[in-house]
Amino acid sequence: MSALSSDAALIGQFYAERNREYPLQVGVMSVGRGSANALRIRDDRVAAYHIRIERAGSRHVMEVMAEDAPTTLNGARLRPGDRRTLSKGDVIGLSDLSFRFTDGNADAALSPLVLSEVSTPERSFGSIHPRLASGVRPTTTSSSPIGRYPGTTA
Repeated sequence: MSALSSDAALIGQFYAERNREYPLQVGVMSVGRGSANALRIRDDRVAAYHIRIERAGSRHVMEVMAEDAPTTLNGARLRPGDRRTLSKGDVIGLSDLSFRFTDGNADAALSPLVLSEVSTPERSFGSIHPRLASGVRPTTTSSSPIGRYPGTTA
């Protein structure tokens, strides 16, 4: 089932953009290296105008624009001009970089996180958590500086 347009987003799955959310709140969103794109990716592996995502009713349709850079959807190679309706959880590959399509519901899959605790003789503290794509944030207790996620135990 495809996502409703008002909640849909692309979630970065690569180094600097990991878990960063790009809402799809416009009718047509272009993605690429060029400065005219709604989502600009400053990486030489990405084409100047790589893909466009168009809202079609309650669905989002991706069209491949790049002729000189690879594009995949869930690992399957696409060609310039190919159009695909996106579904929750789809992974869009732009060269070696990837984005996950989501409809914004709280049950969206999260990327793995590493929680750690650092202790020194002077103090003990936990890791700092990035903004998560699902909006779920850890909570802390007075007995532990490490964040706990709803529904988890220590």
